[in-house]
Amino acid sequence: MEHSLAHTRSASSGSAILMGLVVMTLGTFGVAAWISLLNSRAIYIQSMEVSSNHRIARVNARAVADEFIYRHALAKLAVPAGDILIPDGLGRVEMSAADTAPLASLIRPSSEVITGMANGYGYQVELPVKVTINVDHDNDPETLAIPSIYSRAYQLKSRAPQLTGDLLVLHRPITADSGEHELSGQVRVYGNTVLWSSRVAVVADSGVRTERYTTFSGGASSQSKVRNLEGRWIAPANYPLVTNTAGEVEGGNAYDGRLNVIDPGAHVPWSMKNQLMKGSHIVLSGDKEYDSGRGARSDGAGNIHVTIGDSHLTSVLIGNHVRTINLHGQDDALSFANAESLSAIMIVIHQTAGSGRTLRNINLRGSNNRRLLLGIKREDSNNAESRLTFADADEDPRWRLMLIAERCRMTAGNSPHGVVTLVGGIRTDSDFEWSGEPGKILEIRRETDAGILERLAPRTAWLESYAN
Repeated sequence: MEHSLAHTRSASSGSAILMGLVVMTLGTFGVAAWISLLNSRAIYIQSMEVSSNHRIARVNARAVADEFIYRHALAKLAVPAGDILIPDGLGRVEMSAADTAPLASLIRPSSEVITGMANGYGYQVELPVKVTINVDHDNDPETLAIPSIYSRAYQLKSRAPQLTGDLLVLHRPITADSGEHELSGQVRVYGNTVLWSSRVAVVADSGVRTERYTTFSGGASSQSKVRNLEGRWIAPANYPLVTNTAGEVEGGNAYDGRLNVIDPGAHVPWSMKNQLMKGSHIVLSGDKEYDSGRGARSDGAGNIHVTIGDSHLTSVLIGNHVRTINLHGQDDALSFANAESLSAIMIVIHQTAGSGRTLRNINLRGSNNRRLLLGIKREDSNNAESRLTFADADEDPRWRLMLIAERCRMTAGNSPHGVVTLVGGIRTDSDFEWSGEPGKILEIRRETDAGILERLAPRTAWLESYAN
């Protein structure tokens, strides 16, 4: 009996020991698996840290390259070479120099890319950029294969905004004390209207209508509400806006919407005046009587006459002492049709502080089918407006015209009732006040066959980049 009891106790102890060993074995496996999991997790975290640091370094390098181009290249006369060390020794950005100013480049893209601001070719300066990333891999075999050298193509593109669909561009005034500017009247924009400043008051109830509009002022103010062509209120189409520039402005920010393209300086390649002077041209002033015999003349009393349809007419530079400019278009259907084949011309009107007369009247007679770029810049102290008059508005004239106005307040003259169609567009940094009478309408439509105007017209430049 005692032997049986001892045997039972021995069997129970053996079972307990066996169960303990099983539990210990399972526990050992569990702890080992847990340790292995922790080790795998640590390796994963280490790899993710290296990869994240690498991605951050790439993003920072790209931001450094963007900043360098915006500061030193896009709005400048030339593109300098760049060799930039990223702080903390994280990498290096190297880019080549270019002798061509982006705003004056004549290099076409190799293929059409419908992106950014321009649904079309335009011009570009291409900069190859090399980025070297220095990231400590900490002997991690999983991340050693990540490349440390990248190349990226930066394209500094430019095109006239009117040719991209911005048919009415109201730029920020050149001086901060210019006060509030106004857009008003029976204006119909069959494209986009751009408002660069919240100080532009759009008098929508006066008849201003546009397909869409964008604003760079951080949102539409109560003074810049706009109606569409059907007369309904619309919000600004402020999709992500591309940072762009029309060039440097002395004392200003190159990217704040100021306009200085007619005569920004003697050596500025995108200057309208400089471009005009390089080719065949006629020079007129209001105080000297002169007949070029090629369709442009001055009567010496402040009146200028330019016959746009004259096949011998070249570009015209008009200086001081001018009160009235008469632009004569084509009077019949045959002349109008033939004018399309004539070479594009540029007319620049530049009145300086010493002008004895003030430009008060710009009279456009008949219709015009010749590609015409008209630039007006007034630096005289007189703040009086210049009146834009279509003498034959009752015949619903059509004028092929791209108008650039700097420091020149423009109002509608005493045109007859009718619909005036302007094919091209308007850029101005001052008032543009058309007639508020319902029977006097100005339609602004896009130029679809710009020809040489693609090269002559002042542009805006922006930046695009692609990984190679």
